[in-house]
Amino acid sequence: FDSIRRECGKVKVGDLPSRMSNIKVVGEFLTEEERASFLGNKYKNMDEEVNFETFLR
Repeated sequence: FDSIRRECGKVKVGDLPSRMSNIKVVGEFLTEEERASFLGNKYKNMDEEVNFETFLR
């Protein structure tokens, strides 16, 4: 989360699918498309900024 925020200045939901590949559990078992689909179902606005607490959920 911090590395994404350092690179981009803020973290948006749309940034997460490609970046989540670095997270061991999620990155190993889900494709980028599956991660994007999951997040798209949960968050209608992919440009929404994500805070750290939301990221952990």
